[in-house]
Amino acid sequence: MADLGKTFWFGVQFTAAAILAWWIGMPNAIRLLVALQIADVVMGMIAAKKRSELRSALAWSGWAKKIAAWVAVFVVYRFQVDGSGVVLGGAPIDNMVLVSVAAVGFAVAEGISIVENAQRAGLWIPKFLTNGLAQTKELIFGDDDATG
Repeated sequence: MADLGKTFWFGVQFTAAAILAWWIGMPNAIRLLVALQIADVVMGMIAAKKRSELRSALAWSGWAKKIAAWVAVFVVYRFQVDGSGVVLGGAPIDNMVLVSVAAVGFAVAEGISIVENAQRAGLWIPKFLTNGLAQTKELIFGDDDATG
Protein backbone atom coordinates (compact mmCIF):
# COMPACT_ATOMS: atom_id res chain seq x y z
CA MET A 1 0.00 0.00 0.00
CA ALA A 2 2.89 2.39 0.73
CA ASP A 3 4.24 1.74 -2.77
CA LEU A 4 0.93 2.80 -4.26
CA GLY A 5 1.08 6.07 -2.32
CA LYS A 6 4.66 6.72 -3.51
CA THR A 7 3.70 5.93 -7.08
CA PHE A 8 0.69 8.23 -6.89
CA TRP A 9 2.76 11.06 -5.36
CA PHE A 10 5.41 10.60 -8.08
CA GLY A 11 2.66 10.81 -10.71
CA VAL A 12 1.34 14.04 -9.18
CA GLN A 13 4.84 15.56 -9.09
CA PHE A 14 5.59 14.45 -12.65
CA THR A 15 2.30 15.87 -13.92
CA ALA A 16 2.86 19.17 -12.09
CA ALA A 17 6.38 19.42 -13.54
CA ALA A 18 5.10 18.70 -17.06
CA ILE A 19 2.37 21.35 -16.75
CA LEU A 20 4.87 23.88 -15.36
CA ALA A 21 7.32 23.19 -18.21
CA TRP A 22 4.52 23.53 -20.76
CA TRP A 23 3.37 26.78 -19.09
CA ILE A 24 6.87 28.27 -19.02
CA GLY A 25 7.43 27.40 -22.68
CA MET A 26 4.29 29.20 -23.84
CA PRO A 27 4.50 32.67 -25.35
CA ASN A 28 3.46 35.42 -22.92
CA ALA A 29 0.40 36.29 -25.00
CA ILE A 30 -0.92 32.73 -24.70
CA ARG A 31 -0.35 32.74 -20.93
CA LEU A 32 -2.17 36.07 -20.75
CA LEU A 33 -5.14 34.63 -22.64
CA VAL A 34 -5.29 31.55 -20.39
CA ALA A 35 -5.12 33.65 -17.22
CA LEU A 36 -7.77 36.11 -18.42
CA GLN A 37 -10.09 33.32 -19.54
CA ILE A 38 -9.85 31.70 -16.11
CA ALA A 39 -10.45 35.06 -14.41
CA ASP A 40 -13.43 35.71 -16.69
CA VAL A 41 -15.01 32.35 -15.84
CA VAL A 42 -14.59 33.03 -12.12
CA MET A 43 -15.94 36.60 -12.40
CA GLY A 44 -18.82 35.38 -14.55
CA MET A 45 -19.77 32.77 -11.95
CA ILE A 46 -19.58 35.36 -9.15
CA ALA A 47 -21.76 37.79 -11.12
CA ALA A 48 -24.27 35.10 -12.05
CA LYS A 49 -24.50 33.88 -8.45
CA LYS A 50 -24.96 37.44 -7.17
CA ARG A 51 -27.79 38.06 -9.65
CA SER A 52 -29.28 34.55 -9.25
CA GLU A 53 -28.64 33.87 -12.94
CA LEU A 54 -26.45 30.79 -12.61
CA ARG A 55 -27.61 28.57 -15.51
CA SER A 56 -25.77 25.89 -17.42
CA ALA A 57 -27.04 27.16 -20.80
CA LEU A 58 -25.40 30.54 -20.22
CA ALA A 59 -22.22 28.88 -18.95
CA TRP A 60 -22.08 26.68 -22.03
CA SER A 61 -22.45 29.72 -24.26
CA GLY A 62 -19.46 31.33 -22.53
CA TRP A 63 -17.39 28.16 -22.79
CA ALA A 64 -18.28 27.82 -26.48
CA LYS A 65 -16.89 31.33 -27.13
CA LYS A 66 -13.68 30.48 -25.30
CA ILE A 67 -13.30 27.23 -27.24
CA ALA A 68 -13.92 29.13 -30.50
CA ALA A 69 -11.18 31.61 -29.53
CA TRP A 70 -8.73 28.74 -29.00
CA VAL A 71 -9.70 27.20 -32.36
CA ALA A 72 -8.97 30.55 -34.02
CA VAL A 73 -5.63 30.88 -32.21
CA PHE A 74 -4.75 27.32 -33.22
CA VAL A 75 -5.60 28.04 -36.87
CA VAL A 76 -3.33 31.10 -36.77
CA TYR A 77 -0.63 28.96 -35.11
CA ARG A 78 -0.87 26.33 -37.87
CA PHE A 79 -0.70 29.07 -40.49
CA GLN A 80 2.37 30.48 -38.78
CA VAL A 81 4.11 27.09 -38.47
CA ASP A 82 3.14 25.74 -41.89
CA GLY A 83 3.67 29.11 -43.56
CA SER A 84 7.14 29.71 -42.19
CA GLY A 85 9.01 31.71 -44.75
CA VAL A 86 5.80 33.42 -45.83
CA VAL A 87 6.19 37.14 -46.38
CA LEU A 88 3.51 39.63 -45.35
CA GLY A 89 3.89 43.24 -46.40
CA GLY A 90 7.49 42.65 -47.45
CA ALA A 91 8.58 41.28 -44.05
CA PRO A 92 8.96 37.61 -43.14
CA ILE A 93 6.73 36.31 -40.33
CA ASP A 94 8.90 35.15 -37.43
CA ASN A 95 8.73 34.29 -33.75
CA MET A 96 5.03 33.50 -33.52
CA VAL A 97 4.05 37.14 -33.99
CA LEU A 98 0.69 36.35 -35.57
CA VAL A 99 -0.22 33.88 -32.82
CA SER A 100 0.63 36.47 -30.19
CA VAL A 101 -1.44 39.13 -31.96
CA ALA A 102 -4.41 36.74 -32.19
CA ALA A 103 -4.09 35.78 -28.52
CA VAL A 104 -3.83 39.41 -27.39
CA GLY A 105 -6.89 40.29 -29.49
CA PHE A 106 -8.94 37.65 -27.69
CA ALA A 107 -7.35 38.67 -24.37
CA VAL A 108 -8.69 42.21 -24.88
CA ALA A 109 -12.20 40.76 -25.20
CA GLU A 110 -11.64 38.75 -22.02
CA GLY A 111 -10.46 41.84 -20.15
CA ILE A 112 -13.55 43.79 -21.17
CA SER A 113 -15.74 40.86 -20.12
CA ILE A 114 -14.02 40.64 -16.70
CA VAL A 115 -14.75 44.30 -15.99
CA GLU A 116 -18.35 43.93 -17.19
CA ASN A 117 -18.82 40.86 -14.97
CA ALA A 118 -17.26 42.67 -12.02
CA GLN A 119 -19.75 45.48 -12.51
CA ARG A 120 -22.62 42.95 -12.70
CA ALA A 121 -21.35 41.43 -9.46
CA GLY A 122 -21.76 44.80 -7.78
CA LEU A 123 -18.17 46.03 -7.82
CA TRP A 124 -17.93 49.78 -8.33
CA ILE A 125 -16.04 50.54 -11.53
CA PRO A 126 -14.83 54.13 -12.14
CA LYS A 127 -16.77 55.92 -14.88
CA PHE A 128 -13.62 56.70 -16.89
CA LEU A 129 -12.86 52.97 -17.04
CA THR A 130 -16.35 51.94 -18.15
CA ASN A 131 -16.40 54.74 -20.74
CA GLY A 132 -12.93 53.82 -22.00
CA LEU A 133 -13.83 50.13 -22.24
CA ALA A 134 -17.07 50.96 -24.07
CA GLN A 135 -15.10 53.01 -26.60
CA THR A 136 -12.49 50.24 -26.96
CA LYS A 137 -15.21 47.63 -27.41
CA GLU A 138 -16.92 49.74 -30.08
CA LEU A 139 -13.63 50.44 -31.85
CA ILE A 140 -12.48 46.81 -31.88
CA PHE A 141 -15.72 44.88 -32.17
CA GLY A 142 -18.15 47.37 -33.71
CA ASP A 143 -21.83 46.83 -32.96
CA ASP A 144 -21.43 43.12 -32.25
CA ASP A 145 -21.25 42.02 -28.63
CA ALA A 146 -18.15 39.87 -29.06
CA THR A 147 -17.20 39.80 -25.38
CA GLY A 148 -18.40 37.52 -22.65
